[in-house]
Amino acid sequence: MSRFTRLFQNEKVILAIYLLIALITYLQCLALGKESYNNFTIFREAFFHLLNHQNLHLEYPELYYDIFLYTPAFTIFFLPFSLPPVSVGLLLWLLFSAWFSFWAIQKLPIQQSYKVFMWWFCLLELNTSLHNVQTNSSIAALGLLTFGFLERRLLFWAALCPAIAFCIKGYGVIVVLLYLFYPQKIKTGIYFALCLAGLMLLPLPFIGLTRWLEVYQEWYQCLQADRKVNIGLGVMGVLNAFFPGKINVALIQIISLVCLIVTTGALYWFSAIAQQARLRWQYLAYLLIWVIIFNHAAESASYIIAISGVAIWYVFSDRTFIDKFWVYFVFFFSILAPFDVYPSFIRSHFFGPYCIKAIGCIGVCCLLQFYLLKQTKLWHQASF
Repeated sequence: MSRFTRLFQNEKVILAIYLLIALITYLQCLALGKESYNNFTIFREAFFHLLNHQNLHLEYPELYYDIFLYTPAFTIFFLPFSLPPVSVGLLLWLLFSAWFSFWAIQKLPIQQSYKVFMWWFCLLELNTSLHNVQTNSSIAALGLLTFGFLERRLLFWAALCPAIAFCIKGYGVIVVLLYLFYPQKIKTGIYFALCLAGLMLLPLPFIGLTRWLEVYQEWYQCLQADRKVNIGLGVMGVLNAFFPGKINVALIQIISLVCLIVTTGALYWFSAIAQQARLRWQYLAYLLIWVIIFNHAAESASYIIAISGVAIWYVFSDRTFIDKFWVYFVFFFSILAPFDVYPSFIRSHFFGPYCIKAIGCIGVCCLLQFYLLKQTKLWHQASF
């Protein structure tokens, strides 16, 4: 192995690059002005709206554009970044997001070469998430940590991570389905319920019981309104690009749920997934991709979650020609889609309108759907 190769497999070097990207993003945000870190402003100001008994989920155009879609509990999570001056809080948030993504992969119970691949494969997608100053990289990290804690039978931590993820964005809870394939699933589920209840109560000391009930009602109403207007950068977005105005969103969501339920049920009842680590890894990959490509609110910055799933899928795949085709497709047409390696004309008139970023992850999800069902006794008993 050459010295150059060893350098780029060194954990300290990779961590330094992750943190350097966060620092560069921070400097770019300062140079471009407040609009470039609008999401951070939304997260930061939500705590002060909470203290002032204001509706967290209304528009405040004098402060930022868009609205706060997260749970009231998230305002308390974000306190370490809300209380310092904006410039300091922004820097801490970006550095934390980069470090947390690195650390979650570092803690996975896999061989070092797999970790190195995941760090480098996810790096540019993390960069996209950081430039949007988003929370998605943390949700991806919490999903990976949940799996790692389950593998190590650390039940409390495996319960806490998805509870935190839910309190950031509801779809982060998807990884609780992993509980089905581990011992003491009921105990872990109880831990999860207790963790979630405790986290949801975090705003209570700041606002009192009456207002606490009101803010969660306002959050629910906000989510219902958001669901009515979005189709997301995923399966629905791709279909709408080719058949504008003709897609049935409810039908697509039903089909996606049927796929998830059938796959999960078949693995639970008709496979030996509890004894096959590789199958559990592939199911984790399936969940991370599924939750984004069928998400009505998915956007480019959300894809750090799906790309983490693609990385897991590939390191545990058979590396066939079709596997290699799709991993290259994801790299060149999903990960690199927002970057200047492609002319702006192609990005604005082809990649954007036709949701090209989503297609690679959709393809991998289809492969995983086939692979996971093929591992079940149900598949072998059927007359294919």
